[in-house]
Amino acid sequence: MCTIVDVAVPGDSRVAEKEKEKIDKYNQGLARELRRLWNMKTKVNPIVVGALGTTPKQLRRHLDDVERSRHLLRGRLASNQTVPSNTRLGRYNPLSSGMAATSEQDARKPRRLILWCNPRSGSTALAKCLTNLDEDTDVWFEPFTFSRFTGVHAKKMSNIDLPKEFTGKEAIFHGIAQSIQARFPSRPKVNAELLAYGGIKQNLEASSSRTVVVKAMAVAIHDSYDYIPSGFRHVILIRDPRRVVSSFRKMIIDYRKLDPNDNSIDLEEVHPDYPTLHWYGEIYALWKHIREKFEPNPLIIDTEDFLADPATYLRKICELIDVEYRDDLLEWDPSMEAIKKWKHCCNELLTSGGVSGALLFQRAFCSSKFVPTSSPTPSLEDLTPDCVRIIGKCQDLYNEMYQHRFKP
Repeated sequence: MCTIVDVAVPGDSRVAEKEKEKIDKYNQGLARELRRLWNMKTKVNPIVVGALGTTPKQLRRHLDDVERSRHLLRGRLASNQTVPSNTRLGRYNPLSSGMAATSEQDARKPRRLILWCNPRSGSTALAKCLTNLDEDTDVWFEPFTFSRFTGVHAKKMSNIDLPKEFTGKEAIFHGIAQSIQARFPSRPKVNAELLAYGGIKQNLEASSSRTVVVKAMAVAIHDSYDYIPSGFRHVILIRDPRRVVSSFRKMIIDYRKLDPNDNSIDLEEVHPDYPTLHWYGEIYALWKHIREKFEPNPLIIDTEDFLADPATYLRKICELIDVEYRDDLLEWDPSMEAIKKWKHCCNELLTSGGVSGALLFQRAFCSSKFVPTSSPTPSLEDLTPDCVRIIGKCQDLYNEMYQHRFKP
């Protein structure tokens, strides 16, 4: 990682303009050349303060980034090359805005978050939002889902129980990676290590990024709790099963090009790897496990609550992992650029004719803000028999978790 720092003291009316000018200048010049010539990840941190003390909104974040970079450098130098402590940013605050200095301990502290969810819960849009927490944020997109998928199909097709660990079983997972590649004309690159639960856990715990956000399906970790990475805070997203099941049924019917007016279609039969406990049993069991093993009161957020007041709930999430909340988190770039940087065993499947091409996540991938729910909760009388049956097995579990949700 190369951090480019430039300091400017313009007139107070030009601080925002000068900050953008510095970022554009280096991103189009030096930073681009460093990436091209050295394949080096870069970030630009302009430190801009108006002549009379006016500061841009992003100054705190840039100072934090510089402090983290200095700390990482210090850790890599030999003791006789240590950067003198009296040059460290943040010891003295000359700014009238009252900006707090960042302590060395805070600069070292990693920020780790897992968003556990069911399908159709708004989690993908939230993950895209959280991509912008800082310039050193890694977002992992459903890392355990492919592990579950390959395990389910290996059992179904060949009656084979796949190992959970990658180490010592590399040949098995490289073979699976090659078979996945062969299914697509573009032969996308598949990271075999990230097909194994053990490989995922190891990579998550070893991440050097300051902030790591994982969007994960609760069903994918069921019966594999030993592979939940340590050091993470947990947020559980829930949504009324009347919304989730009916919406998911429609998505699967559209995806498989079935007749949307055929009420005899059964979701449990047409879904290729339908979960045993209908998603809600899995997320309920995970909630109980997290309470017992990780934290007694994990943050539970109901999707409808969140969409009605995203700022309040984002503040709570930021507070959970000691990130400063910013109003600009409420809107983001609608392009796929952020998705291309997400961590996944095969990122190309998300961005070029794979998952997004199948329309499973396209709307969320191209989102730019949160949109409140406008439609009423479906009535059971208006739903198909399979939805009514499945919802009947889920509603009580959801209702119990709902009573423990975060309420401002």
